Amino acid sequence: MSAASFSFHPAAIEEAIFAARWYRERSPLAATRFVAELNQTIDRILEAPHRWPRSAHDTRKLKLPCFPFLVIYREVEESVLVLAVVLLWGGISFAIYPVGLALLGLRFSGGDIARANTAFTMLYILGGMVGRPVTGAAMDALGDPALGWTLAFFYGLAGAAALLALGRRR
Repeated sequence: MSAASFSFHPAAIEEAIFAARWYRERSPLAATRFVAELNQTIDRILEAPHRWPRSAHDTRKLKLPCFPFLVIYREVEESVLVLAVVLLWGGISFAIYPVGLALLGLRFSGGDIARANTAFTMLYILGGMVGRPVTGAAMDALGDPALGWTLAFFYGLAGAAALLALGRRR
C-alpha cells in the first residue's frame, strides 16, 4: 500500500533546510545531491510506508543512502508525516568501543583481561553519560561551533591519557 501524500513537521523542514544550507556553503553540488537524495528517500517511503519496521512512538525511519541522515516518519491515515531529518554523527565514536576491546585482548590475558575490560567499559559508559550533557551545555552557551570544540577537547583528553599510559608502560 502506498501513501497518497506527505507533509513535513515544521522542525523537520528546519532541519532539512539547515542541512542543505550547510552543504551549499561547502559545495553547491553536494547540496544539490543532498536535496535530490532526500526527495528520493521520501519517494521510497511513499511507495511502501510499512516496509520499514516500527520504532519508538509508532514511528519508522529510513537512512539516506549516501548522506549521514535519517528520515523519521509516522503514518497518519493515508498520509506520511515526516517528523525529523536527523544527522547521524556518532559512527566514529561508537567504533572506538570494539577497537578498544580488541586492543585489550592483545595486551591482556587471563584474569587481567576481565579487569581491563571492566575498567574500559566503565570509562566508556562514564564518557557517554558525561560527554553528551557537557556537549549540550556548551552548545547552549556557545552555539553550534561548541560541538566541534567539545569533541576536540574530549578526543585530546583521551589521546593525552593514552600517551601517558604508553609512557608509563615503558
